This record gives sequence, structure tokens and C-alpha cells, in this order.
Amino acid sequence: MAADGTQTAESRAEFDVEAYAAAALKQGKELDDLEAELGEQLRRIRQELYSLIDERYEDFLGLSTSLTGIDATIGGVKEPLAQITTKLQSTHTELAAKLEYVDARMAYRTAIREKKQVLRLFIDLSQLLDRVDAVLKETSELVVGSAEFVKCLERAAVDLSQIRYFSNKGAEYPFVAQAADRISRIENMLLTALDQSLAHCTLEYLSTHSSTKVASEVNGNGAVVMIAQCLGAYSTVEEHGRAEKVIRQQMVRPFVQDEVLGEWGARKGMGIDPSTFASLLQKLLDFVSRLAVPLVQGIELHFPASGYMLESSVFWREIATNLVESLPLLFVPGMPDHFHRNYLAACRFMREFGSMFAVSKEGGAAYADYAESGGSLASEPSYIEFNRKWQLSAYFSIRKKQIIDAVEGRDREQATDAEGKKSMVRSPDLNSRAGGLASNSRSGTPSSSVSLTSLSGNLGGSNHSSSLAPLLEMGKEAITRMQHELGLHTELATRAILAIRLCWSPSVYIETLASQFWQLTVQLMLWYRQAADQHIRQLIRRNAELGRPSALENTEIDQLLLHICDIYELKALVLEQTRTSSSMAPVSVDSISSGNSNVFRSKVLDSMERLVVQMFKPLEGTAQSAFNCMAATIVSTSCSNLASQLRRTTSQFRHTNRSPPSSASSFVGKLFAPLSALETRIDDLCSAADSPSLSIDLNSADDFLALARNALRSQTCEGISREFAKACNEALSSISKTEASLQRLRKSKGNTATKLDAGAADDLSVPVGVDMRGKVPATDNEKIRRQIWLDVTELSRLIEEFDSQPHREFVEFVQLVVPLGP
Repeated sequence: MAADGTQTAESRAEFDVEAYAAAALKQGKELDDLEAELGEQLRRIRQELYSLIDERYEDFLGLSTSLTGIDATIGGVKEPLAQITTKLQSTHTELAAKLEYVDARMAYRTAIREKKQVLRLFIDLSQLLDRVDAVLKETSELVVGSAEFVKCLERAAVDLSQIRYFSNKGAEYPFVAQAADRISRIENMLLTALDQSLAHCTLEYLSTHSSTKVASEVNGNGAVVMIAQCLGAYSTVEEHGRAEKVIRQQMVRPFVQDEVLGEWGARKGMGIDPSTFASLLQKLLDFVSRLAVPLVQGIELHFPASGYMLESSVFWREIATNLVESLPLLFVPGMPDHFHRNYLAACRFMREFGSMFAVSKEGGAAYADYAESGGSLASEPSYIEFNRKWQLSAYFSIRKKQIIDAVEGRDREQATDAEGKKSMVRSPDLNSRAGGLASNSRSGTPSSSVSLTSLSGNLGGSNHSSSLAPLLEMGKEAITRMQHELGLHTELATRAILAIRLCWSPSVYIETLASQFWQLTVQLMLWYRQAADQHIRQLIRRNAELGRPSALENTEIDQLLLHICDIYELKALVLEQTRTSSSMAPVSVDSISSGNSNVFRSKVLDSMERLVVQMFKPLEGTAQSAFNCMAATIVSTSCSNLASQLRRTTSQFRHTNRSPPSSASSFVGKLFAPLSALETRIDDLCSAADSPSLSIDLNSADDFLALARNALRSQTCEGISREFAKACNEALSSISKTEASLQRLRKSKGNTATKLDAGAADDLSVPVGVDMRGKVPATDNEKIRRQIWLDVTELSRLIEEFDSQPHREFVEFVQLVVPLGP
């Protein structure tokens, strides 16, 4: 823009008038407003320019003077610069030509060098092939397995390794392709010779170790040295697997198949006895101790950086593979007792197998973690497959079915007498869809029961579960005997605790299935909770149907009390079993590594005990409801004749001229007779049965007695005191109303001179103005009121003796009748 505010040609070309105007119009501005705005802006710019010139006026005047001669100065500099530019361009051209020449020469030299390398590669490969041929030819004249034979193979192995390197490096060259057949022939010859040498050394090692040797003798044995050298040759040519296969075939497989498995391999392990299987595993451990451990020690001594894991890749792999392939029925839990013992024997075998090599590698017990974690076995595929083959989920399903059948008593004799059938209450079915145990089986359990049944026959039969028969086939006599031993009173609780103990029995429990057995334990507690709740509620209903007198005298009240007592007995027994079960649960790897296994087990125990307590809480609530019903029956029985008793009290003093009362009525002391009788029955029931011998600080009988006394006394005292206060209040009100009616009758006859009794005209229980304190009752009303006060006081004393509290209405009534006392 020029000094006058107009745009120059250059600035005008850059400024888009239409775009600027369109933007202003979008903002709602009119053209006149836009013109005025631009004019104002131009005015401000000019004003700023004039202000700037005024401020720096001297610089403005000297501007033209300071620029005088600038064109000549620029012209004098421009010519030398042009000459320098021309010279630089010429130099750049010359250097570019020289660099191009240098690059061409370097490319030529690189090509020559590569050709030399290829030629060197060809020469080296040819020399190596000739040398290996010569070495292999030399070995043909030596005795297989001799020291010279093995040394020649070691040299040939080194050369073959280099041959492989060169052949891979020059794979695209024709001469390498032409030598491929020769290289393959040399490889086959060398590996065959190594196989023969290693097999010979292995057989020699077996022949010299037919009996147990001392470790020091073994380590210095020549056969071990020769085997180590052969393994070194295999390692040089990266054929570890081939070497391990030779040792498996020559050393391990014949012993396992012929001397260990024998006829059991032909029978696929059908019906193998646990003692027989344990003896087979012991033979394998003896073999490993006598041959495998010394060999591994010798290899590590003479070839420490071999990279071989013979204990896992040779000995364990061959043993596990033969067991899995030759004894497939061993892993099927058709006979659960045999399967359990065989699995535990296999677990001990794995631990002892690992511990042998743990001691051999570390020289002591400091490497004990090796035995726990499996050492190098943990990552061995055959080790993983061997553990996976054991059908633990199917075993748990069978045990679960057996325990369910036992706890439901499906095989026991059914009661035939009419009394027994009448009192029998159907328990919840553990196999039902709603809340059943069988409905919660794991997804890993085989769905086909036909194959398992075909192998095992009757899963609950004594032929296949002889060791568990006393527990699984619980008859009536056995249940009765176990009740006395456990200190229980009902068959339901006895079956529940026996089933729970069966889950953690050493002949059933497997550590790997700890979570499943704990889930089954929880489900058994849930089954007992549902069944006991159903029994108790049905007994409560039947007891209520009998009526007040019979409700507290029939035998079903004893059954109800026994069921409630067993809730607390069983809870104590389950908590005791929980402590044992928590110590049997596996410890996490993290807690072992951090040394906090005890803390881990303590947390497990706490969580298990909390769950047990939580499972029994609903039953304790049901027990409380039962005691409330008993208390209500006691209250209704004791208070049914209160009104007639109080009318009899009124009649005793009305127009009889009897002496004032000095003691409470006899019927007051009999109000709590049903409660005392019921407490005596509860004490007799608890003392008649032996309490269970517990290893934990729990007294289930005391818990039951405390609950019974507190519940019965609290509810009974509140109920009786409430009814008594209501009846006495009605009796006193009736007295006041009767007396008021007599007074009104006398007044209506005009006998105004008759003196009225204080408050007789009131209809209140204790009329206003009545205060008998400090005087002897004279009138009939006063005698009756004093008798009621004595009865109320006696009832308060009895409630205090029961260490309980009366109802709020009774407390208020006591305050009301204070003026009736002496």
C-alpha cells in the first residue's frame, strides 16, 4: 500500500476484494458499514505513519543521504562474486568426474574380492570334503567305539559343521549344488558312524553297570567319557535329538518294555493292581538311580556345556511315552480306588525322579525346589502329556456320584414300619436340577457314562470300592454307630459329615482336585442346610397341628430339638474338618517363592471358615424360628386360663370377709412350668449323647444350650408378661366398672348419705385417688387389688430368676399398680 493509503500493484494482486467482502457480508455487515470501517482503518494507519515520522524525523531526513552511492558499492562486489561462482562450478565438474572414476575402480575391486571369496569358498569346501572323506575312510579301518574311532568322528563332525556353513553361504553357486549329493552322503556316513559309536558305548556302559557303582567310580569310567565325546560330536553338527533317540533306544526302551512292563503292556494295563504298579515304578527308580543319574553326572563332568537335558529328553520321555502307550487303561478311573492309588504312586515317582537329579546337579538339598517344580521336566512335553493323561475330571465325577449316593442313602434299607414312614421327611435330591450336586459338575467331566460304566461296572459296588465300602454303603446300624461316635443325634447330620469327611479322606482326596472337592463340600453343606431346614419346618407345622397341650409333650418335639442340636454339632465338626482340609490344599507358587506359605494357608483357612459360618447362618435362623414357635406354644398353654384364674381371685374376696392377702396366687408359679419342663428335656437330650471330640476350641453343646435358653426364656417371658399384664388390666378395669355401677345404683335410690369408696366412680384399672400404700386393705376391692399386686410382683421375681426381661406392656403395668402395694 502506498503512502497515500492506496494499494500498489503487487499488494493489489495479493488482496482478494471479493473474498474480503463476502466474509464481511457473512458476518452481517452492509457495504456502507464495510466502507466506513475500511476508511476508519485507513485513517488510523495514516495517523500511525505520521506519528512515526514525527518521532524519528531526523532519521527520516537522513534516509536519502545514507543511501547515496549504494549502487556503486553493490556493483563493485557483484563482479568478484560472479567470478568465484564460475570457478566453483568448474571445480565441481572436475571433482565429479574424478569421483566417478574412483567409484568405478572400487566396484571393480569389490567384484574381484567377491570372486576371490567365492573361489576361497570353493577351495575350502573342496578341501573339507576331501578331508572328511579321508577321515571317514580312516574310521573304516578302526574298531567301532574305540577311542581313536570317536576322535576321528569328532574331527569329522567339526569339518561337517564347517561344510554346512559354507554350503549354506554359497547355496546359489552352481558348484555347491553339484556337491550337494556328496555332502549328503558324507552326512549320512558320519551320522551313521556316530549312531554306531554311541550305541556301542551305551551298550558298554550298560555292561559295566549291571550292578550299583559308587559315584566316584562311575565318573571315571571310560564308557561315560566315550559317550560324552559322542554327544559332543552330535552337538557340533546340531543333532541333539538324534543322539537322545539312540540312547533311548539302546538303554531305556529295552529295560522299560521287557523288564518293567512285560505282560502288562500286552494287556494295556487292564486291572493293574496298585501294588504291582508301585513295584513297576520302583524298578524304574532303581534303574534311574543306577544308570541315569551316574550317566548325567558323568556327562556334566566331561562335557559341562553340552546343552543336553538327558533326564528329561531321554529317560523321562522314554519312560512316560511307554507308560502312556503301553498302559492306556491305567489312566482311566474305571476302578476309582485303584486309580487313586496309582495316581498317587505316579506323583511320588515324579517327585523322586526329579529329586534324584536335583541332588546330582546341586550336590545337596539346596536344590529341593527342583523336586517340587519338576526341574527341567516342567517344560518337557512328555511330562505335560503324562499329567494330562490322568482323567482326573472323570475320577472326580465317579467319586462325586459315590458320595452323592452315600449321603442320600440310596442303597440303605428303607423303613418298613408305619411309624417310620409317617415321620419320614423327603430330603432335597442332590441330583435334582435345582440346587443339586450333580448339576454343578465341571465342564471337563466326560459326558459319556457308558464307557466308564463298561470299564468299572457298578460304580458304587464293593468289588471296585472295597476300601470305601464301610463309608459308601452306610446302613441303619452303621449310621447309628457313627452317630454315637460323632456325638450326633440324627441320620441326616451323620450322613452329611461322613460325606464331607469322605471328600477329604486320604483314600479319595487328590491334591490337584482340591478346589473341586471343596466345591463338593460346600454343596454338601448346602444340601444339609436345605434338608435340615425342610425337616425342621415340617416338624414345626406338625407340632402346631397337635394343639397346645400335645405340642409340648409329643415325641416330635424331641426330634425337633435333636435336629436343632445337630446344627451346632455339625457346624463344629465341619469347622474342624475345614482346618484339616486347608492344610491339604496346594500352596501357590508365588507364596512358596516368597516364603509366605503359612500366611497363604492362614488366608485360605480364614476364607473357608467364613464360608462355613455363612452356610450355617440360615439354619441358625430356622432354629431361632423353631424356638419362637415353642415359646409361643408355652405362652398360649400357660396363659389360656389366666382370665378364669383372675375371676377366681375376685370371687375369693367378694363378700367373703376373708383376711387381706399376704402372698401371690398359686397359679403364678405354675406359669413357667412348661418352660422348665422343656428346658429339662433339652438338658436330658444333650447329656444323653456324647459330645464330639474336637481338636478345635468349640463347644457345640454349650452353643445349643445357650441358644435354647436365651430364645425360649426371652420369648416366653415376654409373652407371658404381656398376656398377664393384659389379663390383670382387664380384671382391675372390671372391678372398677362393677364398683362404679353399684355406686350409681345406690345414688339413684336417693341414699346420698352413703360414703363412696375412693375412686369407685372411675372406670380406670387403678382409679384416680386410689393409694393403698402404708395401710391394710379393708374393702373387698382393696383386697382384690392387693392380691393382683402380689401376683404381678411374683411374676416379676420369676422373670428375674430366668435372667430375662418382661414385655414393655408389663413394665408399664407394674408402674401403674405401684399404688396398690403395701
